[in-house]
Amino acid sequence: MVCTHKRLCHFYQALLVMILCFVTSLSHAEQNHQTQKMHQLLDQATQKEGFSQEVDQLVSLLEQQKALTKDLATLVGDASTDWKKRWVAAVTLGHIKGETAKKALVALKESPIYTLREAAYRGLMNFEETQEYRTQCLQDGALPVRSACIDMIVEKKESDSVSALAQALFSPINTYKGQSLPIREKLVWAMGQLGDRSVAPDLIRVFSEQDSLQTKVLKEKACQALGQIFPMASPAQKTSGVCSQEWEKWYEAAAQSNSSLPKVHSQLSRNLIEELIFFVS
Repeated sequence: MVCTHKRLCHFYQALLVMILCFVTSLSHAEQNHQTQKMHQLLDQATQKEGFSQEVDQLVSLLEQQKALTKDLATLVGDASTDWKKRWVAAVTLGHIKGETAKKALVALKESPIYTLREAAYRGLMNFEETQEYRTQCLQDGALPVRSACIDMIVEKKESDSVSALAQALFSPINTYKGQSLPIREKLVWAMGQLGDRSVAPDLIRVFSEQDSLQTKVLKEKACQALGQIFPMASPAQKTSGVCSQEWEKWYEAAAQSNSSLPKVHSQLSRNLIEELIFFVS
């Protein structure tokens, strides 16, 4: 439509500018409102022990306002922000996923604050093809981070992580002055929970470790894990003896019946364990 009246044209132009300014102002106001809501939820979460409800609300908010993901990622990397707030933000980013979220979490796992590294790994656990981060988590310098990583792996039933668990079981980081740390018992427990037969050689290897690394609880945990992996062959179900001793007797009997199997306390290869699996099945 062509405006033929000069004053009318000026009026319409001014009105159009006013409308555009009003719409822009509304958009900024809405964005500021959502940003304030995001920080409000973060503050609420830091005041509680259980904050799953706030995280769910944050995830819903970010799904509606994609631009807030960048703001949350920036907050995660801001060392001046309260660590609890950054922790909740990192867990939230793990549910949002996306490259912006992943980049922020990968950077956060290098934090000098171990609780934030845990949050980073917890968030990264929700991404696909992040096996390397599972291994890094299990080798973290802080024992609480490694312990939390084990819980996460079991909770999510990540059978692809059994090799990383087995590697961590014999890592020097989980010993102190030649003695086993209790986290090794937790690693053994996790291997049993996942029930993957490929780690059987690693569990039986526990029985042949040097005395300074062996503990009664560790050996019994290893036997119990083997019982979970081989429930039909578990001697612990048939006897009331000490679990580790009964497994040793069971294995010795199996070795006597099958000459291709090594004697008890020998170093076992995965191929030999596969022969044992075939023998008892």
